[in-house]
Amino acid sequence: MKLLKEKYIIRKELCRNCMACFKICPREAIIKKEDKSLEIDQSRCDGCGLCMESCNLRVITKKSGFGFGKRK
Repeated sequence: MKLLKEKYIIRKELCRNCMACFKICPREAIIKKEDKSLEIDQSRCDGCGLCMESCNLRVITKKSGFGFGKRK
């Protein structure tokens, strides 16, 4: 299993649903929810950062320190 050291998050309260991140994501990790908001599926995200670069409003942020430890 790959360890993710960074997690990308869409700040929904600021997002205008322009869909730029949705269109550019090569892993199809951006999902459109029933309420029309966008969310990043962390299980599909490979951390390339294209979504963050494509967002003109800069509502996608990168959080560091997320990872998966061993299950007990």
